[in-house]
Amino acid sequence: MPSPIKLDNTLGAAFLGNIFAAIFYGITSVQTFSYYKHNGKDSRYMKMMIFILWLGPQTIPRYDCAC
Repeated sequence: MPSPIKLDNTLGAAFLGNIFAAIFYGITSVQTFSYYKHNGKDSRYMKMMIFILWLGPQTIPRYDCAC
């Protein structure tokens, strides 16, 4: 019995989207690590803001899928 829903085209797009998201997440993580390594003299407020900005994309996808 064939499936009534065709997912051939959308799964490829979703896969590519996940690949690009992983690449951009890696770039963001490297930039954050580099900031903390080289800018130790910044204020605690600035360091906390950078941490929150880096933490945001990690927590949002977990709540995106309510499976």
